[in-house]
Amino acid sequence: KQAISPDICTYWSEGGCPEIEVEREGVAHIIYPSPVYMDHAWNNALAGTTWITRIIPPPEVSEWYGVVNFKIDKDNQLHALVYASTPSRGYVFYYHKFTSDTIFTQGEEIYNLGDPSWLFIDKESHVHACGWRPGGIYYSNNVSDAWKDVSQIVDHTEYYSDLPFAFVIDSEGKGHAAFAGYYYPEGLEPDSTEIYYMVGSPTSLPEVKESERETDFTLSQNYPNPFNTTTLIPFRVNSKQLTVNSPIPTSLKIYNIKGQVVRTLVDEEKPPGKYQVMWEGKNEFGKEVSSGVYFYRLKVGDFSETRKMVLIK
Repeated sequence: KQAISPDICTYWSEGGCPEIEVEREGVAHIIYPSPVYMDHAWNNALAGTTWITRIIPPPEVSEWYGVVNFKIDKDNQLHALVYASTPSRGYVFYYHKFTSDTIFTQGEEIYNLGDPSWLFIDKESHVHACGWRPGGIYYSNNVSDAWKDVSQIVDHTEYYSDLPFAFVIDSEGKGHAAFAGYYYPEGLEPDSTEIYYMVGSPTSLPEVKESERETDFTLSQNYPNPFNTTTLIPFRVNSKQLTVNSPIPTSLKIYNIKGQVVRTLVDEEKPPGKYQVMWEGKNEFGKEVSSGVYFYRLKVGDFSETRKMVLIK
């Protein structure tokens, strides 16, 4: 064992335990609290004995701060999620990352994320953050190089549960959640607590910039959105990689938040051109579906894209 820090006092802090991540080459990174600052130490190689230590800069307005967790992406870059206690706003969450000169950036605030919080890196090195607040799980990502507004992705109030989730994001960017709750719409029953599992829909995959991919289609946002009774979904089958007027297998399907197919709107070969399809908020059996979030997925040949829409009644 190696002592990698001077004598410090950690018992005062809930974040007294260190967090550790290891690069593919065996370089170990450890973040730990000290009485005033939070420190980051790393060694030079597998089983290396040379350690370098530096301070992670504190948020500008904080009484004290600590690390929630941190991850290393496929390029050996370090990403950290830090919380700070502030006099006026309570807990505030910040995202830090390495710059090219191995210095932590000043934290970027992720507004209203919730506590506890999780940090995940997908296979494209995009960063995802999730946090729990009473009523559900809230989510944000920096796929577009800036943190998007936090949005609620799961509401578990119908299960009379105010307990946090266990939440992970897999290598493809799809979310998986588990929580304890009890559901008794017709009255309280003994032994009614269950463990529930939820998985993200196909749209959980991070969006890819249009300039970064070769496509044979264009899927536009439905309108109106949100909608009450009917909505139009525009899309275009391009001829960029097709023989002129050569049809290509095309499908357009509606999914619910559980990833189940609600309605198939298109399932045929279509030639290049512009199209729009109406959805009247009904399932395959002609029955009106309930209000909520739905997803529509267009697949043209080997390419696919998913967008979100909201039905309000």
